[in-house]
Amino acid sequence: MASEEGLCRASVAPPATPQHPALLAGPRPPYPRSARRRGAQGVVVIRAKIATTGDVLETTLARSSGAQDLDHAALRAVRRWHFRPATDGRRPVEAWAQIPVRFRLTGRRL
Repeated sequence: MASEEGLCRASVAPPATPQHPALLAGPRPPYPRSARRRGAQGVVVIRAKIATTGDVLETTLARSSGAQDLDHAALRAVRRWHFRPATDGRRPVEAWAQIPVRFRLTGRRL
């Protein structure tokens, strides 16, 4: 009869799936007056590299709204945002994120 003294029991966790960065805090970009006067609206897509700390390391314009002033306002705003970093298992990792920023006029304030 074999002794159980030398045996150990281990549980196996399912493999962790990578998690993407998620926005935690960020001020809404100001609507540029020049764009407001022209009635410019649209969606800017920013590509941002998010650090393991959640800070934005780098930004690029992935897709323009068609209005340069809106694009610049979105780029400036996203640089100040803070994210929950991406993870690989439980370890935070640098990752790129695509961030849509929508500019839509709701009133007629000029």
